[in-house]
Amino acid sequence: QPTALAARIPALSSITADQLPAVQGAAAEGVSDANAAGSAGIEFVARQPLFDYATQQGLTILTSRVQQIAIPDVSKSFNVPLIGDFTLQLTNLKIVQFRASSDDAKIAILTERFALMVKQVHVQLAFDWHWEKLGISSTGNGELELAGGDIDYLFRLTTATEGGHPVLEVLAANSHFSTVDLTIHSFSADWLYQAVLSLFNDKIQQAVSHGIALALHNDVPDAVNKVLETLPTKLQVRGLPFSTSFEYNIFALTYVMIKGYGQIAAGTNAEAANQMVACPFTAKALPRTSDQLGQDDHMISLFFHESMANCMLWGLFNSGALRYDLVDGTIPKLHLTTDLLAMLIPGLPKAYPHQLISIAVEARSAPQVAFNATTGATIQASYRTSLSVANETLGNPKIATLVANLTIVGQFKWDSTLITSVTAQHSVEQAAMPVPTLAWDRTIA
Repeated sequence: QPTALAARIPALSSITADQLPAVQGAAAEGVSDANAAGSAGIEFVARQPLFDYATQQGLTILTSRVQQIAIPDVSKSFNVPLIGDFTLQLTNLKIVQFRASSDDAKIAILTERFALMVKQVHVQLAFDWHWEKLGISSTGNGELELAGGDIDYLFRLTTATEGGHPVLEVLAANSHFSTVDLTIHSFSADWLYQAVLSLFNDKIQQAVSHGIALALHNDVPDAVNKVLETLPTKLQVRGLPFSTSFEYNIFALTYVMIKGYGQIAAGTNAEAANQMVACPFTAKALPRTSDQLGQDDHMISLFFHESMANCMLWGLFNSGALRYDLVDGTIPKLHLTTDLLAMLIPGLPKAYPHQLISIAVEARSAPQVAFNATTGATIQASYRTSLSVANETLGNPKIATLVANLTIVGQFKWDSTLITSVTAQHSVEQAAMPVPTLAWDRTIA
């Protein structure tokens, strides 16, 4: 991580909105290939548009929270020339409007931290006032508008000590308003106006700023962290001695990268049935440079190395999970009888007419996946298919056992899958009658 650049980043209070793009460039300048930090099996990249969208959502949370701020009643005694001593009370103080637009917000991805600046923040308050002087009193209401507000928000993403998932940590949160517009109803006097304004400047504006700071320190990060807590740090397959863990390392450049290092162990189903063995596949550096990652215009990108998929398939195979038994009733509305296989084993319906059958399919080795930028993903699997007549009276006679090598090539995307080729090669391992393997190849492919 480019920690040496931290000294070149100005303090948050000195950054102006029009400087933020330049600050981003400074943070990214001279950064070497992001993969240099190590070979990660998973890379999740979040870019500027995602943080712009997150800013919108954060401001929505902030607006909702600020409008719930409870401002206590305030009172103060004043002495005004010619008027004398009087006591002023402001009650029923409520924030009736809070405006902070994402159009006036900018977020910069700095070195190991983020700076959010929001301009033109607007707060409108309503209140009741009451003053007393020697048995004389007056009551009314009014409004106060705080305009031209600025919010400075500095935060970073770290890794939770417990759980290992990313966590948003607030470093600083400040707000300031440049103009005040006060309206008093039911009474008009300059001394009352100045007294009310004095109370707002002394206590109420401070209470508003404190409420905004609490929302930025608590409500906004709490909402974000609830989402981040859902990121998996470990995947367990129930009922099988198979698990994988992910370690999140966060890199803040002109984008944010989360790298996951997967570790998979499984109990083998061979002679070492009770021994946990580490996955033999090792991730290599993903072929993406920091420039390529930063120039992509998508909000987020997810990259994972083929070793992650291969390790999961390896773990499933060694745990004995890649086996499927198909009997009558396994697939709803499918009556599994010898008649169904007339095209694949022509002599079967004649030898065992209208008999139920069972089919067992199991992997002979762990399937493997290979990724290619041009062809997409290639999946290779070797499996055995065993067919029997499901009739205990006849002794459940075995019909045939075939072994096959299957290759599938396709483009797999979030919203679509395009299979470009399927190749199957069957051979007979054992058979009680002729089995045309070419028919099996064509059926599977």
